[in-house]
Amino acid sequence: MSEELVDIVDESNKVLGKMSKGECHKTGNLHRTVSILVYSPSKEVLLQRRSPEKKDYPGYYDVSASGHVMSGESYLTAAIRELKEEVGLDADPQKLKENFDFRIYFENRGSKFNDFVRCFSYDLDNPKKVKVGEEVQEARFMTSEEAMGISEKGQFTPTALKALQLAKIVETT
Repeated sequence: MSEELVDIVDESNKVLGKMSKGECHKTGNLHRTVSILVYSPSKEVLLQRRSPEKKDYPGYYDVSASGHVMSGESYLTAAIRELKEEVGLDADPQKLKENFDFRIYFENRGSKFNDFVRCFSYDLDNPKKVKVGEEVQEARFMTSEEAMGISEKGQFTPTALKALQLAKIVETT
């Protein structure tokens, strides 16, 4: 099976070509990803702890769901797919709200992450619908104060930390 392809984009998010995810992380080419913040009726945010088997940031906390936008795929379709894969939610596309975009670059274990991130929010009527997938160790709803405690310990992935800061869930340190 060949490796999944992602679209390479320029600074204005215009598609320039495509490349495998692995090659993209070797070269540091700018590509698209999604981050989704799921909220409970009491406005707590669903945060996941990454599997200890993950290559990058094993055991770190992350947003509710996140991942790469595959070549030719829309941000919305990627968000729906990642919610299903990571936390078992069959998301209603009408309820997924685009909140903001941001760029992030960081390096980890020889990989260069250069992402154009679109962040969505999703209001979940029944928190019991959440079921963790293979890539997730645990997922639970947390208050802003609980999330801030994780942030202060440096236990968020870089992308999750930036998304949570922009969503005003945790403070910029």
